[in-house]
Amino acid sequence: HPSYPVDSIDFHLITDENGFEGFMAQYKGKGVVLVPMSGGVQPWMLRIGRLARFVVLVNGCYQNFFSDEIRYKVIEKNASPAMTDTYAVLKRMGVKTYFVNTREEAMRYLKTKEVLNLLRKSVILSAGEPEPWVLSSVRSGKRIEDKFGITVKTLSLDEIEELYKSGDDVKAKIYADAWLEKANALIEPNEEDVRNAAKLQSIFIELLQQYEADCFCTKCFELIGRINTTACLALSFLNSSAVWCGACEGDLDSAVSLLVMRKLTGKNPWMANPIVMEKDKLILSHCSAPVTEEGPLPLTLRSHHESGKGVSTEVSFPLQKTVTLMRIGNHMESIQYFTGIAEKIPDIRTCRTRLQIQVEGLEDRMSEILGCHFTLVYGDFTKELSVFAKLADLHDISYIKKK
Repeated sequence: HPSYPVDSIDFHLITDENGFEGFMAQYKGKGVVLVPMSGGVQPWMLRIGRLARFVVLVNGCYQNFFSDEIRYKVIEKNASPAMTDTYAVLKRMGVKTYFVNTREEAMRYLKTKEVLNLLRKSVILSAGEPEPWVLSSVRSGKRIEDKFGITVKTLSLDEIEELYKSGDDVKAKIYADAWLEKANALIEPNEEDVRNAAKLQSIFIELLQQYEADCFCTKCFELIGRINTTACLALSFLNSSAVWCGACEGDLDSAVSLLVMRKLTGKNPWMANPIVMEKDKLILSHCSAPVTEEGPLPLTLRSHHESGKGVSTEVSFPLQKTVTLMRIGNHMESIQYFTGIAEKIPDIRTCRTRLQIQVEGLEDRMSEILGCHFTLVYGDFTKELSVFAKLADLHDISYIKKK
């Protein structure tokens, strides 16, 4: 259908045994979305289900899914009992099976299926282990690889240090000049500081290209002591890009969360610390914010908050807009997500970029928190994340129980 936004999805019409066998040869062991168009197709759907990663059954009889002409033919051909019959048996067999009615629901499942496929082709570069105070994060990439199929390639901070010392100053100046042109002001750092931070940015970019990777996760505080600059500017650049993302403090849980949000929403994600100072008011703060959200955002170049060194971004995010917060954690077993309204930029002494968010039922949300960072994007993506949680087999702790 021309309104479907996912270009990479393959659609197959199965009308005979040869078509069925060809489909099975190509898609055995993968997630499938099935739309029965007649009765008598239960045996095919059961055989697909036995070998599928998951099955989504779509009700083609539902209003506006097809044109009325097709819909009534599908009803006439007994597609509905074939679907409900198959759904009941697949559930009884223990197959992960879902039932949807609308085109929008079907597209969420199709898109999420493709996101899971993309994650299995994705690579996280991890330079150094998680910082010692990031207790909630997984400590190695094996659990991530087992859960999502994401490859985690490790680099030592010694490698990063050597690359920095031999880095390309000419390329660093090009990146630095771009930052200086974007910025409204330069407060603590000077232009040399920006060039030094931009040199690290050029190294991260080269490594991502060399390893064909999607996300860079670094133990950034230890790196400051080695090279006397910060990774904030480099990670901000990655989170502002159209393809990459970057996690600080070696937080692999956040690296996965950033990567999922990037692939699922197409938005520029921000990883940040949560602070609660008032009822239903959540403040997020961090020094590696993206500098774009459907266009450039007001930007000031500052030093790193904790160390006073290097360069970080102070970004003015849009206000009075819906945002979605998410984290995957608990050893890659759980997911939490919810929405809020970006309310104001608080004036408090903490990380350089700050945003106060109005969140209904925040106390209950915080009682289920999965770690020291959330990932934020603009827009409401809770429906997409609900489907992702199901298909990725994550424990969804996002719903507040009615009191």
